[in-house]
Amino acid sequence: MESNFIPYEQALSLKELGFDEKSLAYWFNETPLNPEGQCLVYYRKPYDNVGITSGIIREYGWAPLYQQAFKWFREKYDLEGVVQQANDYTWYKFSIYQKSNFYTSEGKVLKSQGLEYETHEEAEQACLDKLIEICKTK
Repeated sequence: MESNFIPYEQALSLKELGFDEKSLAYWFNETPLNPEGQCLVYYRKPYDNVGITSGIIREYGWAPLYQQAFKWFREKYDLEGVVQQANDYTWYKFSIYQKSNFYTSEGKVLKSQGLEYETHEEAEQACLDKLIEICKTK
């Protein structure tokens, strides 16, 4: 099932980086040691859930839309993730720029290093993974 929300693991990584903005949904995991227990809940705030107050839910975090996550990286880390289609329209790639130097040679932080992705979604996912990696090492 295709989703506009970032996946569970990336949501946890964003939470570690300080992401705490309200979104339309949130992820929670009833058993943090078992990633299969994850669940996406729509239109409710995590702290409104009775399970959290009774101690059942151990781990939760907002589930931002991709658009919201990329905006957060622009505003908090000054990094712009761009997904582009190749000239022959058969594959996709991504680039990451330092937003404040976007039009300078120093602005290009990283390209997708020749990697090709079959779909826009795959390239977007890889770009978000790389943004997380860059910010974790800063």
